[in-house]
This record gives sequence, structure tokens and C-alpha cells, in this order.
Amino acid sequence: MKLIKGSNPEYGEKWVNFAPSFDWTKGPLFGYDLETTSVNPELARIVQAGIVLDIPGKEPFTYDWLVNPEIEIPLNATAIHGINTQAVQEKGILIPRAIIEIMAVLTNLKKTYPDSPLICVNAPYDLTITDREMRRHIGFGISLNRLPPIVDTLTCDRKLDPFRTGRRTLTAASAAYGIPINGAHQAVNDVICSIKLVRAMGKKYPEFATCDLGTLQAMQIVAHHEWADGFEEYKRMEDPEFMIERGWPYKRYDNNG
Repeated sequence: MKLIKGSNPEYGEKWVNFAPSFDWTKGPLFGYDLETTSVNPELARIVQAGIVLDIPGKEPFTYDWLVNPEIEIPLNATAIHGINTQAVQEKGILIPRAIIEIMAVLTNLKKTYPDSPLICVNAPYDLTITDREMRRHIGFGISLNRLPPIVDTLTCDRKLDPFRTGRRTLTAASAAYGIPINGAHQAVNDVICSIKLVRAMGKKYPEFATCDLGTLQAMQIVAHHEWADGFEEYKRMEDPEFMIERGWPYKRYDNNG
């Protein structure tokens, strides 16, 4: 997908006014990724989850869950990540257990590494799905207060390199920074790649690497809204009713929706 400049005069411009802090990209980083049954986060069910803790100079520490969503995994989803219904029925754990374990790991990582962010690729997808699965199975959703600051590689890449043409997938962004990805669309592999990508972004853009994480999270909210404005304007040339979700880092739950 090409970057489409919208009516907002700031859209398509690089970030400015970073709030200086320490270089968090050189310290421990951890990330989170899902493989699912659908591209629609309101309908998707988790079939695989991965968390990776990466400490410079050490081998990455990985957490990997194969999850039984208790529904058929569509063939088009299996074609992407290679996980089929039989595999999750035979070896997967149920979603309630997976969700409890995932949130326990993330909470513990936040406590252990308070100066490190949580790396996601397209946070509104993975975190919205996580929120909805939590609501379905344990009765409440995500609390951002319990999560570390989020660094979304998709949102950050759009703003740090706004005029690069082509797709903005993890594979495409990693290629732009010279990072190979092995075993794409496997949750742990995607997280390892996304952490490498963030470190490369930090090396290329020192202001990003040393930005206060709370400030950076607020900047990503604005950046996502700017992108949504521009993309929506572009798509409405074909479909006047086109609308795109603006929630970041996840779509707020609408009990009436």
C-alpha cells in the first residue's frame, strides 16, 4: 500500500518535537504477536500467540502458545500461517488459559523491565483481538495501565519514513531496513523480526530511539489518526461511505455494537 497524503497538513511529514530520554532501543525489548482466524479483529479468534524477550548479548527468550479457538479455522487463514483445525484440536490449549497466561507474562515483563516498551506490528489488530478474547472468556478487557508503553512498528514506520512507496507490511518494512525475516506469519518469528526492526529504526533515527516512551505513545495516537484521515479520503474517491477505525493502540469496546 502506498502512503496517501491526506488533507491534514501534517500528514506525510516526519515527526518533530521528540521529548529527549535515554536510548531505549539499545536495552531489553519484548514484543507480542498473534496468528488468528480472520483479518477482522472483531471476529478473529486466536490460534497462535508469541511473546519474545530480547536482551542485547543474549539469545531471545520466547513464549509460544498454540491455541484451540473451538471453531473451524478458515482455509484462507491456514494458507497464511499454516495452522489448521486438526492441529489446534490435537495440540492447542483453550483460549481462556492462553489469555490468562499471556497477560501474566506481559504483566511480569512490565514489572521486570519498567523502562522497556511492548513492540507490536499493527497494534490495533493484535490488541483489539486480545481485548475481545478477554471479554468473551474472562469477563473484562485490556487495561492499558497494566501494559507497558506500546511501540507499533507500522505506525512508527509510516511517520519515520513517510515518503517510501510500496507496502507497509512487516516483511516489506524489514526489507527496507535490510532485515531478513525467517518463517513469516509464525508469531514468535514475527516478533523477533519486529524487535530487530525497532532497533534498526532507532539506529537510523536517534530522536526516535531517545524519545520518552509516554510521549512516543501519545504521538502514535495522533499519527494513526492522521493516517486514517488520509487513507479514508483516498478510499472515498471510490466509496463515499468508506470509514476506517481510528482507535489506537486498540479499538475501544462498544457494548452496543
